Amino acid sequence: MIIRILVLLATLVVLLTACSSPEDTMDPAVELAARPTSEQMLTRYEQMYRDIQDRLDTEIGPFEWYQTREGGQAGCGTAFPAELGGRTVALPSWGFNGNIVDQDWARARDIITAVTVEYGFASVGVQIDEPGRHTLNAFDTTLGAYFTFGTDINTSMQTTTGCHLPAAVSSST
Repeated sequence: MIIRILVLLATLVVLLTACSSPEDTMDPAVELAARPTSEQMLTRYEQMYRDIQDRLDTEIGPFEWYQTREGGQAGCGTAFPAELGGRTVALPSWGFNGNIVDQDWARARDIITAVTVEYGFASVGVQIDEPGRHTLNAFDTTLGAYFTFGTDINTSMQTTTGCHLPAAVSSST
């Protein structure tokens, strides 16, 4: 329980840090308009999920992946005021029943890290690496996206984008 609270607190710190603009002097509207659209990021991260699933299935599995939770969207916080029209999007979570066994975790961690790095993420925050229970967190410091992969009783992965304009808003600016 304490470890879960620490993970949540570390995640909150990372996410709050992400809500600040990397360049405090840059106009938030200009920065937001220069980013890819939220639809482009969803497509990109969905491909990242497929790449992770394919590599884990090929090198460790196969696993019976299924969508574990619907996605959603929210505002962007104080770095990008609501009137700019940006949003963060939580992709649907994917996972499978059961865990990645301890003897395969190091390989799984290497696969997940290699794939997420290709998509602009770096490992950060509290990592859990205990017998039968492993969590990897990664963060894109440029675009503010957050990724987590956990395996315990069951296995799941979740990604939340940074702040991006929807294509409809982006094309009208």
